[in-house]
Amino acid sequence: MSNSSTSGLPQETASELFIDKTTLLSPILTGVAYGMLVVLVCQTLLLFKDARRKPLKSQRSWVFIAYVLLIFTLATIAFAMGTRLAQLTFVENKDFPGGPGAYVFSMNASIPVLTADSAYVIMSWLADGLMLWRFTLIYGDNRWLALFPGAIYLGSVASSILFLTTIAQTGSILSVQAANFALSYWSLTISLNIILALAIAGRILYMRHQIHTALGEIHSKNSLYISVAAIIIESAALTAVWSLAFIICYPRNTVWNILISPMGQITGISPVLILFRVARGRAWTASTMKEATSGTLEFNHDTSLNARGTETHEDGTATSSSIPVDPGHKFAIVGNHSEAKGSSSSQWEETKV
Repeated sequence: MSNSSTSGLPQETASELFIDKTTLLSPILTGVAYGMLVVLVCQTLLLFKDARRKPLKSQRSWVFIAYVLLIFTLATIAFAMGTRLAQLTFVENKDFPGGPGAYVFSMNASIPVLTADSAYVIMSWLADGLMLWRFTLIYGDNRWLALFPGAIYLGSVASSILFLTTIAQTGSILSVQAANFALSYWSLTISLNIILALAIAGRILYMRHQIHTALGEIHSKNSLYISVAAIIIESAALTAVWSLAFIICYPRNTVWNILISPMGQITGISPVLILFRVARGRAWTASTMKEATSGTLEFNHDTSLNARGTETHEDGTATSSSIPVDPGHKFAIVGNHSEAKGSSSSQWEETKV
């Protein structure tokens, strides 16, 4: 029978081999996430380039372009440092005692790791800041609601700075002090992501319910602003779900090292996805909220519809509506919905946009 000395397997325990495998998977998944980010950044920048031709959107487009380029630059730096660490781990130091996993842990305070961690932390500041802005925008006049998530945001920034400083001083991410600051930072930023994701998704679902009640199911599904894709992207659900999986695995010391590097790239993907919708004119804006609350919202339809009339229900209530729809173009339905005892009525008219 063959043993580890003749089969080519390293002289490591099963747990050490498992760490080696997960250490290899992490840069692979990071590369996949980075590739997705590159494609998304290119598409978003092209859309904003076209938007700059419109005078009213030119100045704002420059801000968004700068934001996307900064996210991309930080993601590229982090990916380059991660690639360099993988080269050191699996090529130049492949015979390190304890295996690749042990080598990576020994490099926690090295320049590649600290540079990548710093880039990812700054990306999280930018991503969380954008989500706070989207939160205040979607909730409109209720901006005082942002005080609590704003405090969490400031706490996450402070704890992340202490986290990076401690790693540089102690030379290990697994030291007690570094682990405490790491848990504080990750807990705060992940909690912030989950809170904002639920709050934004809840607000959009509420608007979806309002439109469903007033116009019916077809309109609540076809709106540009309240579709399932809109809810997932606007709430940055991808970041929230991935981060939640990481924070669950980290204290258990299981597969967290698979998730941590891709999490940095995904942190950059979510805000760029939102700005991609902004560039396409499909993201929520302050005017969108006013339109939604006043009875005006944009829809997409591929089929023609021209319904007009009054429907009388068995309980004596009546609903009257007029919803002309032309195929193949965007339009807004403008109108009102009123209810009285024993009856209800809706009046709508189409406005091209």
